[in-house]
Amino acid sequence: MLKMHDYHMLLTDLKMPGIDGLELISKAKKSCPEIRTIMVAGYATVDTVA
Repeated sequence: MLKMHDYHMLLTDLKMPGIDGLELISKAKKSCPEIRTIMVAGYATVDTVA
């Protein structure tokens, strides 16, 4: 989807099946460098949110 469309914002979870939110954000930034991102996490650690 990121390759087919321009998006202005990405809302993602940290833990997802198949890909985690950090990896998704990294891929999104490569396709759409200006994209704004919000990640939610129910079980975050200081390392993942910093």
